[in-house]
Amino acid sequence: MNTTNNFQWNGNTVFIDSRKAAIEAALPEEKRNWETRWQSEVTWKTQFNATPFINLHPSPDSDEGIIEQKIEDIYLETFSKVLYAKGEQDVLNLLDKAEADAQKAGYGKLLEFQTKIWQDNLSTMNQ
Repeated sequence: MNTTNNFQWNGNTVFIDSRKAAIEAALPEEKRNWETRWQSEVTWKTQFNATPFINLHPSPDSDEGIIEQKIEDIYLETFSKVLYAKGEQDVLNLLDKAEADAQKAGYGKLLEFQTKIWQDNLSTMNQ
């Protein structure tokens, strides 16, 4: 489970929204929509385009998907132990163990898979 992608406020409508803002900006101030103004002055400045990062999660039954699940399990176990660690050195030891366990589980292979998808996405976007 990727906790950063479980909830989305809006879709990826950069083209449509930017055109709408340009049209609104061309109107006299009294005819402009206040929602569009605040969208461009506040909302857009506090978000980023996540398009290059779509489809980074492998199929759960693939080798990379199995590795991803193992990494997620290592993360969840380590996170719960870190919450109750007695001190900074215990936290550092837990993080070192998690890193070693993740590498042993195939983290490098998962990163290679995700990097290829990311680079393919960037290539597609730049065409």
